[in-house]
Amino acid sequence: MLIRDVMSRDYLTVKRGQTLRDAVEAMLRESQESVIITNEGEPDGQITRRSALIAAYKTDEPLSEIPVSGFAAGFPTSVKPDATVLFAIGQLINADEEVLPVVEDLELVGVVTRENLLDEYTNLRNEAFDTIERRKEWEEQ
Repeated sequence: MLIRDVMSRDYLTVKRGQTLRDAVEAMLRESQESVIITNEGEPDGQITRRSALIAAYKTDEPLSEIPVSGFAAGFPTSVKPDATVLFAIGQLINADEEVLPVVEDLELVGVVTRENLLDEYTNLRNEAFDTIERRKEWEEQ
């Protein structure tokens, strides 16, 4: 199965010049766990609800005074839409990220989350086990 089959084309973004308040507001409004930071349209980092909470606690500043640029460290990796689910799982694990940007021709076209990939991997594994069971039944007849 390919990433294009499981990626989400609906993702939240904030521009590098915005504040953490903007990012948190977007996540709460859309019931999302993360937002992608973009710099001139390209993915430049991400903010999760957890990382926003940690930043607010550590800085002890109002969210409207915390720039999202502090979270923009770039993505250590991205994945192309024609990559396999298993490849992307490896990329997420190696990068220790929750969200992996899907990039085609240097353009952000979607995102895939660890949860999406694990769900798909589980589905693939279950389908494989079902196929093995059916094969055993056919061979016994």
